[in-house]
Amino acid sequence: MSNTVRVHQLAKDVGLSNAEVIRALADLGVEAKSHSSSVSVVDARRLRDSIGRSAEDRAREEAERRRREQEELERYRSVETAAPVTERKAAKVLPPHLRKQQEEAAAARAAEAQAAAAGATGAATAGGPAAATSDAPTAPTDGADGAAGTGAAAAKR
Repeated sequence: MSNTVRVHQLAKDVGLSNAEVIRALADLGVEAKSHSSSVSVVDARRLRDSIGRSAEDRAREEAERRRREQEELERYRSVETAAPVTERKAAKVLPPHLRKQQEEAAAARAAEAQAAAAGATGAATAGGPAAATSDAPTAPTDGADGAAGTGAAAAKR
C-alpha cells in the first residue's frame, strides 16, 4: 500500500472540491499545488479529522441520501399510477398545425357521438324504427341519364 494519496482522491473521499481541499491542506501547512499532487497518508488523515467527517459519517450520509431518493421515486410512481390516463398519444409535443388538426378531429368525433346519441333518442320518440328509415331514397336510379325506373330495371318490373 502506498504512503501517499492524490488530492483529487482525497477530495472525492471527503466530498469537497479539489480547490477546497488544496486550501484546507494549505491551512494545515501541507503543500499541494494541484489536484494531481500527492500528500502523505498522515496529512490526509489530519485533513479528514479537521473536516470532521469520518468514513462512518460519510457512509451514513450516503445511505440517508439513497433512502430519500428511493422514497421520492416511490412517491412519484404512486402519483403516476393514481392519475388516470384518458388518451395516450405521442410522447412528443406536436407542432401547432398538427395540434389544430388533432383538436378538430377530436371535436368532430365528439359532435358525431352527440349527434348519434340525439338521433337514437329522437328516433325512439318520433315513432320507432319506421321513422328512422324514412330518410332512405325510395326510387333507385338506373341508366346513364339517372332517371328513376328507366331501362332494363323498369322492364323487369
